[in-house]
Amino acid sequence: MTEPLSHFQNPPNEYREIPFWSWNDELDPSELVRQIDLIQKAGWGGFFMHARVGLRTPYMGDDWMKCVRACVQAAHERGMGAWLTTKINGPAVLRVA
Repeated sequence: MTEPLSHFQNPPNEYREIPFWSWNDELDPSELVRQIDLIQKAGWGGFFMHARVGLRTPYMGDDWMKCVRACVQAAHERGMGAWLTTKINGPAVLRVA
């Protein structure tokens, strides 16, 4: 009976909360990875990368994709989940890590 109790007290990442992470400025891969570390330290199991009004990095452009790749790699290295919304302010979501 200890395993269910320990999973309740310290659940695996797939059972933890996952925030919508608003991307609404100029994006920088190293800053995004720093924020992923904060997301992990806060106890969340992953994140939704969510483009919002105010985004200054061209949506789905080369710099955008570099940021997505950096975040997916960081999630994978940390055992976290990563999801990507597929349009600005839209509900469509893809799991990418």
